[in-house]
Amino acid sequence: DAVAVTSGPGSYTGLRVAMSTAKGLCFATGKPLILVNTLEVMAYAATTKTAATGRAIADTCYCPMIDARRMEVFTAVYDPSLHPSLSPCAMVLEPDSFDDFLLRFPIVFFGDGASKFQSIISNDRAIFSFVQHTAEDLAHLSANAYVAKRFAYIAYASPTYFKEFYQAVKKP
Repeated sequence: DAVAVTSGPGSYTGLRVAMSTAKGLCFATGKPLILVNTLEVMAYAATTKTAATGRAIADTCYCPMIDARRMEVFTAVYDPSLHPSLSPCAMVLEPDSFDDFLLRFPIVFFGDGASKFQSIISNDRAIFSFVQHTAEDLAHLSANAYVAKRFAYIAYASPTYFKEFYQAVKKP
């Protein structure tokens, strides 16, 4: 009934290919396009998987991290209902990057960028976990968007980039 795709953040090439494919399918079939933020999909996976294992902690928040090179990550902080306490952004990690949040609640950090943060933080309220999101997680959030009729305008839909594209140019 619709085509859903994560809108980013992520790799520039991966986002462009996925978005182009999804838009092409929508134009060809007349189906609506649903865009879901990659970090939200990751957070949804974490909330469902920790609840399923019985490891959920009351008032815990979830912080997906996508490696963005060096000490930078794409990240956000979500409560268990997926409301953002920190909106999706690019962040250069420092040992105190999440101190204000960690004073208020424990946070589960996960994703391929979380190991960077784990190497520089020492806070008992920071929990590090391996969580793998799947297409099923995207499907759940997409179904909710479909029911709410949150469709993207296909002609203007574009990936969410939190950083400018950088390409090294060789000088002659």
